[in-house]
Amino acid sequence: MHYLHPSQITFYDANVAEIIQEEPEPEPVPEIEPEPVPEPEPHESSICLERAVELFVAMDAIFDADGGYMWGVELHGPFMFADPLTRHAVANMPDPQGFFIPQDGVYVGVLPIDVPIGHTMVSFRGLRWGMMAWENSDIFLDPYHELSVVRVMVHEVFHAWQLPLFGQTEGIPSQHLNDRLDARISALLEINALIIALQTTGDARQEAIHTALSLRGWRHANHPGSARIENTFQIHEGVPTYVDSVLTFGFDSAVERMSDMTIAYGLASQSGLPIGFGYVSGELYSLVLDTIGADWRGDLRFDTGLGDVLQEAAGIEQLAQEPLSTLDLRPFGYAEIVAAATAWYGHHQEILSRAEENFLGTQLISVDGAGHFVSHDHLDVVMVQGLASQFGLGTMFYGTFVHEGNFGRLYVTDGMLVLTFSQQILWYSLNATGMEIEGNRVIGRNWEIVLNDGFIVYEQRAGNFRVVSS
Repeated sequence: MHYLHPSQITFYDANVAEIIQEEPEPEPVPEIEPEPVPEPEPHESSICLERAVELFVAMDAIFDADGGYMWGVELHGPFMFADPLTRHAVANMPDPQGFFIPQDGVYVGVLPIDVPIGHTMVSFRGLRWGMMAWENSDIFLDPYHELSVVRVMVHEVFHAWQLPLFGQTEGIPSQHLNDRLDARISALLEINALIIALQTTGDARQEAIHTALSLRGWRHANHPGSARIENTFQIHEGVPTYVDSVLTFGFDSAVERMSDMTIAYGLASQSGLPIGFGYVSGELYSLVLDTIGADWRGDLRFDTGLGDVLQEAAGIEQLAQEPLSTLDLRPFGYAEIVAAATAWYGHHQEILSRAEENFLGTQLISVDGAGHFVSHDHLDVVMVQGLASQFGLGTMFYGTFVHEGNFGRLYVTDGMLVLTFSQQILWYSLNATGMEIEGNRVIGRNWEIVLNDGFIVYEQRAGNFRVVSS
């Protein structure tokens, strides 16, 4: 399968098709010179067009070098940069509906308010687009960081390819590794076992693979539903991470980058393990499969278990049933992981208690989630399962940080906000108990909002406020 460029697409409207009966030829009509259609007016973009062109060229060079080898298809595809503040977008190709305007070698437009902006994939104007949120910072503007940016671009474009390659998915279910200490420990040990499988050969590699799969099997057997959750996330995010790493840096470099057991120790103390585990373990399973020479990429689906594929490819028939008690896990960092994960778990329980006090049954104020974190002395993210039923997403940010959006700036000091979803818009919500409004400043406990001109605080319903455009 090859990507079909929009210029190659023809549209047929069956509603207006009809059988034409033979009729006498009409009298010739004098030709009238059509009036020229004015070119759309270019606009001043908040995104550097020259730099966007350079990044598009760098991404295309990576796909050219692959030449369709990895997946049997040319991976070139639609991609756009989008500024969360101005909603300006710069695309690498036109869309079938003519939304983007050609300008200086790229295609520009201003995205509607209902289009989410981030490092993601979006369906827009008849195409699936890889997207990256643009910042006017060294990360984007300095060629020294080019490969870091291009790697994300490759990742997001591959997301657009997943549907034709892997088929439909019901979506990614919520992860549960945060709330269960034994599951967390086994997942981190599994990561280290896969890393050792990359570092070794022969019997040592086979033993490391056996240990990783046994830990995985034990966790899935003891935590119902975890198999589907992990399998889906590893395909959805882990495989694109493998793709962006191998295509951007090369296979040997990708293996070298992942052959570091501090990856697991670092994840052991982080709230982001449920998401991070899918990225890291999915990439590791993919690299190990390549390392042992497995032919594994052609039959992937969103519900494929990479662990099952590896077990068959490695010829392992029987796994340990109780690995936490029967396997020697000391070579895989057992003591260090248990200590780090246990310390994190106690802290996590404290954060959950604070979250419930801040958000359950309290007054709230929300600001538009479009924007970015411009500074953070400390910023952590945690999936709060207990808040999911009330807020839909249950993703919480806590620490000391500054968030900037069209509304103005939000300053949080040792506080927390939760990501919510309403009216097709992402919002950040804070505890509004006792808040005060002084001119363009809105002051609450542990936070302050400085409003831009044209924005006000609106009481949507009793005790629930939103910052909206006046």
